[in-house]
Amino acid sequence: IMHNGVIVTDNRVLTPSLARGGVAGIMRDWVIDTIDVDIQAILPQALSNAQEVFVTNAVRGVRSASHISGTALPDNTPVADQLRDRLERAWQ
Repeated sequence: IMHNGVIVTDNRVLTPSLARGGVAGIMRDWVIDTIDVDIQAILPQALSNAQEVFVTNAVRGVRSASHISGTALPDNTPVADQLRDRLERAWQ
């Protein structure tokens, strides 16, 4: 299943451009339309400093990552939680 990666770092939400690995689709468009997202390259060092990392697609919705390269990520995921809540309300 194809998905889009999203990170929250320095209180900014980032996702790569389509040319850099993003996947065109309904869920990506919905996330970009729903919250303020900066479309830019995501460098490896940004992952190590991320407040949140999650992936999105139309089949699985919004899925938070718990670890990156063996390093635990914070349990607090307010951006991903907000998107999941909005999706759940939209699907009702």
